[in-house]
Amino acid sequence: MPVSDPAVPALALPTAAPLPGLPISIGGTLLSIGTAGLLPSLTLGGLPAGLLPSLTLGGLPAAVSGLTGLIPTSLPQIIIPLIPSKPVQPKATPGVPAPLGPGLIDLGTSKDFVLFAAAGISNTGASNITGDIAISPYAASSLTGFGLVYGGGPSSNSSFVDGEIFAADYAAPTPKRLTTALGDVGTAFATVSKSKDKPDGVDLGGGEIGGMSFKPGFYKWGSAVTVSKNFTLVGTGGNDTWLFAIGGVLTLNPGVSSVRVNHSR
Repeated sequence: MPVSDPAVPALALPTAAPLPGLPISIGGTLLSIGTAGLLPSLTLGGLPAGLLPSLTLGGLPAAVSGLTGLIPTSLPQIIIPLIPSKPVQPKATPGVPAPLGPGLIDLGTSKDFVLFAAAGISNTGASNITGDIAISPYAASSLTGFGLVYGGGPSSNSSFVDGEIFAADYAAPTPKRLTTALGDVGTAFATVSKSKDKPDGVDLGGGEIGGMSFKPGFYKWGSAVTVSKNFTLVGTGGNDTWLFAIGGVLTLNPGVSSVRVNHSR
């Protein structure tokens, strides 16, 4: 039952006194509240599935498809939580092909890092990582092959990383920041695990994906994945998405990268 702006988290309407006829707009959708404290009808026409998990009227659940009858003037509030329960597809951009793929996964604060690991990251070659990387709850000693340069502050540096490096045992505020990011990673994994979307590919290449091409979609492996050479992401030129869920260690050979086709974002 769509409210046109799902960014609105909730609607709370105190009704300690009788309400006059009053139209209320949420993201362009009108809700009509009846007169003299009566609510003869409440129609929320067409939110996407999963966006309206509950409707509570004065502590009593009510059908979201339509509510009729007399509502006491003591009704404390109407609460309509709008909580997306699945990946959100990026909005189409005028003049750009409609986005394909599973949609965006909310990574929370972990999106601040291009690489985030819980147990360890090993560099075995002339890597070139652009952006910040982090490890938590393990310490910086679990970052090997980077030649870390650490001066006692919240982050360190490496000639292999064009950005900063953060670890759970670095100075404040890094430990707290990484604890939050680690929780957000767990939430993102839970979202993927509970997704009812059928993967577009399972255990492709037997875990070796070097040289393979992937259309926008959701791909899943139950164990480790190795990338021996470049792989290709073939998009449409729009805001396409790819989701790789890997149930083991990800190993990339030196110099390996992903190649995007059609300038997908």
